[in-house]
Amino acid sequence: MKYRIWSNKLREWITQTALVSGEGTCVSLSVETDETTKKVTWRVHNLSHLEPVVEPFSGHADKNGKEIYVGDILDNGFSSPQSKAVVVFHQPTAGFVALSGDGSSGMFNMSFTGQMTSKRVIVIGNIHENPELRP
Repeated sequence: MKYRIWSNKLREWITQTALVSGEGTCVSLSVETDETTKKVTWRVHNLSHLEPVVEPFSGHADKNGKEIYVGDILDNGFSSPQSKAVVVFHQPTAGFVALSGDGSSGMFNMSFTGQMTSKRVIVIGNIHENPELRP
């Protein structure tokens, strides 16, 4: 599964390669080589102290080809109260939906076939860096 990780503690994206367990535990790996002995040591670093927020890739892209992740804020290009929505993972259907301010998915519905209801959708930000854009 592809994902991105936001650090609530640092208020920035975690850019190092990380592994995520099914329970949401995040760790990174590093390799150190002793030049004298040529001994290779793998180290596992728990990232829980960074307060990570794991956001899966939805499998969709906006009209410009930008990948859409959980936590992204979308705009469907129409001037209406429901023109913006936030991408979330929907447990009952094990899928992704983008919810507008009134809780509906409307033109943002994402299907398992890789289609989105609206081809006009663009990513305008995310809930971490652009909270003022939330619907």
